[in-house]
Amino acid sequence: MTPALKRMPPIPYVSSQPAISFPILIVWLLVAHFLAKNYLKTARGKASEGLRLGIVFSAVNILLDALVLVLVLKAGAAYFMSLTVWAGYLLLLIIPTITGQRQQKYEPQLW
Repeated sequence: MTPALKRMPPIPYVSSQPAISFPILIVWLLVAHFLAKNYLKTARGKASEGLRLGIVFSAVNILLDALVLVLVLKAGAAYFMSLTVWAGYLLLLIIPTITGQRQQKYEPQLW
């Protein structure tokens, strides 16, 4: 990270490093949609599979954050007091769910 970005002040309770967290939210949005779209192409019951995939994305991310950031890198439990962290978890839950619902809605019905 460049010195100018390191000097960017934190936004209390929103983000401790806004220069990193806000672009990551955008990347997560795109990656979650892409992965969900590809996974759900062949899935049956796309709406429920989308929800299940979103739960897996969020759960894995929470687990990895707890293990790597909190325990290994010693960020502390205060890491979870950031709005952008929880917004990211919510994005990872909602995007695959919506993607699955849309794919199911526009899927041709075979009778």
